[in-house]
Amino acid sequence: MPITRELENIEVLEAVNFNHEQAKTLAKIIECSHADSHESLKEFIRAENKSLVETMRSEFKQEITGLRSEFKQEITGLQSE
Repeated sequence: MPITRELENIEVLEAVNFNHEQAKTLAKIIECSHADSHESLKEFIRAENKSLVETMRSEFKQEITGLRSEFKQEITGLQSE
């Protein structure tokens, strides 16, 4: 189901003196342009989300590695006492 309303666009264009074929063609161009921009936005959001996930994984990995090192030092210290 299209996001914009192609038939309503045709009616509006016909109301301002476009003939039916002109209105139909222009409405189709508007609809395709809208759909293309929607897909581009989805692709942009996917790329941003992927980048964010990769950043978070890297940060979590660093934090976990640091915590493991701290725990290992604590355990080693307790064992030597």
